[in-house]
Amino acid sequence: SAWQYRIAQLQLGAGDQNAAQYNLDKALSGNPEYLPALALQTELELKAGKLSEAEARARRIVSRYPGQGEGYRLLGNIAVARGRLDEAMTHFRTALDKEPGTDAAIRLYQASIRAGRQAHATEIMAGWLKAHPNDDAARLAFAEGHLRAGNIVAARAVYETILKDILSASEVPYANIQQCGNYKNHSLELAQELARRVLESRSNWRQV
Repeated sequence: SAWQYRIAQLQLGAGDQNAAQYNLDKALSGNPEYLPALALQTELELKAGKLSEAEARARRIVSRYPGQGEGYRLLGNIAVARGRLDEAMTHFRTALDKEPGTDAAIRLYQASIRAGRQAHATEIMAGWLKAHPNDDAARLAFAEGHLRAGNIVAARAVYETILKDILSASEVPYANIQQCGNYKNHSLELAQELARRVLESRSNWRQV
């Protein structure tokens, strides 16, 4: 099941949804309760607009794996697709509580913004970043949220912090074969030079 699921992932990345579906079906026929394949199948159904089928599968995941956050994350995504943002926030909060992680924190933050609860969203992300100050994905999401809210000063402060961290870095994050297939193309020196140039021109940021 694991290798068929991995093949399906690669095929999806290449845009071959039919082939990916074939291998997902194979993976689930061998192990109907294999969580990664169940989750990916749910994502495919959601992408295809099959919300009822996706919700049924997500609830099956919650029932089978009640201690994990994946099913709740999927239910949150489905609620967002239906425009039920308060429901989505509840599911994402449960997902975050059960399995704290960047993805759940960002989804909860973004759903809160879409629901018009900017102060609540800021509280969520500020709390997450206080506990995880080097979470770049969360910091970028926070900066984007500030920009969308028109809070240019706060967004600029977040971007400056990220760029300054790049200048003091000793290695490129995720520069290994397990996390990036193009890791050999990463260059800390080039990244730091670019960060330096961007920081030097920050007086012009408001003009962008």
